[in-house]
Amino acid sequence: MSTVYLIHFEKPYQHAKHYLGFTTDLTARIADHRAGVGSRLLQAVNNAGIKWTVAGTWSGNRKFERQLKRRKETPALCPLCIGDAAYKRARKAEKPSLTPVRAAPSSAVIERDLPF
Repeated sequence: MSTVYLIHFEKPYQHAKHYLGFTTDLTARIADHRAGVGSRLLQAVNNAGIKWTVAGTWSGNRKFERQLKRRKETPALCPLCIGDAAYKRARKAEKPSLTPVRAAPSSAVIERDLPF
């Protein structure tokens, strides 16, 4: 079975935050990556001491891998990044607005509405 997989880096390595690859044996390929064999990017990431995890897998061939790579949207494919982005949006929404509340114009106040 052919698999397209996405690796998420704990922190960016230069410009890269992800690695997208293709394999017919995912377990062996991940072991190769952990050993620093294969991808030059993952060799560099391992040498820099950056932790990484497999964030997603899809059934697919090399053509599918190329299609995903051409999109240049790996963060949008990464469930870890999507979750982080959603968390940041939620935190931003929780912050109180610093916009001053407008007072009603004085002509809108009707005497009978006043409690005294």
